[in-house]
Amino acid sequence: MRVTVIRLMIGLLTIISITFFACNTVNPPTPIIEVPRDEAPAWSPDGKYIAYNHYNPEPDEDESIYSLRLLDMETLESSLILDGFAFNPNWSPDGQWLAFNGGDIFKIRPDGTDLQQITNVGSAFFPSWSPDGKTISYSRSGSQEEVGIWYINLEDSISTKFGFGSAPADWAPSGQQIVYEFLNEENSEGDNQIWTADTSGANKAQLTTNEFSANRAPAGALMENGLSGQHWVIKEV
Repeated sequence: MRVTVIRLMIGLLTIISITFFACNTVNPPTPIIEVPRDEAPAWSPDGKYIAYNHYNPEPDEDESIYSLRLLDMETLESSLILDGFAFNPNWSPDGQWLAFNGGDIFKIRPDGTDLQQITNVGSAFFPSWSPDGKTISYSRSGSQEEVGIWYINLEDSISTKFGFGSAPADWAPSGQQIVYEFLNEENSEGDNQIWTADTSGANKAQLTTNEFSANRAPAGALMENGLSGQHWVIKEV
């Protein structure tokens, strides 16, 4: 009799457990569907081309997931500059080179030739060419001494640190100032704001208390990243 009662109790507990788990069963999460996307557009100084990053989660056998590409603004045809890790392109003032980051800072001709490594630190990002073409600013990650905005002189390959801040840092047309992102002066835990400073690091000034930033095309059109990996060009009125 005792054995029968125990068996009945075990059976009842089993039914309760099955019912409980059945009622609390959830469907598996919907898988994330990755689609190709284009990012980080950069207009050539003559306004004829846009360089950008391309991501294709299902590339052909002879292609990489990531690539650096060039869009002809007259024909709207896209061509490959470099296959592989190449991000955040930035044009030299004469339009003869593109700087980009791929762990370090590199430069390459727009036709995909003459690839050269600029830095050798292993954690450099967001290159930006000075108006005279002699210097590239970039961002570094790492230790307290390493993190921040840096310059590299292209003639002697010597890097110097500007200071703390987030790249990309853009140059004033005079080459005497940069604009960059940094924390709100009154709230170091808040979002980044827009700052300017002399290239020496002097005369720092906070310009905004919002999150808006933009790049300007050579002819004065305003260029912004669009949604869903698309690029949009907005004409000024």
